[in-house]
Amino acid sequence: MPLPLFTLVRQRDSHPAVEDVAGEVRRQWEQSGVLKKLPAKARVAVAVGSRGDSQS
Repeated sequence: MPLPLFTLVRQRDSHPAVEDVAGEVRRQWEQSGVLKKLPAKARVAVAVGSRGDSQS
């Protein structure tokens, strides 16, 4: 049975590094409009993952 051709594929992340993570998260929350829908002093859980990124 003939095998299909294979080629090396490399993914490059073109996003710049975020120096102020807390500030960027705050900006993203504010821009999303979600904060306006939450009651005052509401607690929110945020989950993240690196998906195996070796530089995390």
